[in-house]
Amino acid sequence: MTRGPLSLILLPTLLCDADCEFCIQKKTDGQLTHDELSVVVRKVVDHMVREHIETLSVYRQGGEVMTPAPEWFEEAHGIIGEAVNSGRRRVEHFVQSNLIAYSDRRDWVLAQMFGNSVGTSMDYPGLHRKLKRGVRRNTTEYGRGMFERQEMPASKSG
Repeated sequence: MTRGPLSLILLPTLLCDADCEFCIQKKTDGQLTHDELSVVVRKVVDHMVREHIETLSVYRQGGEVMTPAPEWFEEAHGIIGEAVNSGRRRVEHFVQSNLIAYSDRRDWVLAQMFGNSVGTSMDYPGLHRKLKRGVRRNTTEYGRGMFERQEMPASKSG
């Protein structure tokens, strides 16, 4: 009998580009290394095999999940995929972001890893969100470019 899915809430960083009044998360500059990620994922996959769990659902949140460079995600995606495939399991990826750090550089990450789907904690119209150094920024300001786009490319080269 198979069970699942197993949910893994992964915080690749506790660094955040906002200082929201409602946030309870303690902010630090640390970031999960790829070596640390490999250890965690290997242990999770071993558990999945022992417990006959077929699917791993990885939820990324933070700090702010988009503060690491897009290249960090590319390597992390490979690490997770390799570990899950070695255990003959499947993986689903999800992301929660405030979208402040969104730029076109992240399109391929969102397309390849997250199926062009992003959960967000947008505070429309930005009454409670502050950027670092106490500057308030209206949600419509930082999200305007993203929400005007019709579609994202399917790959880095696309």
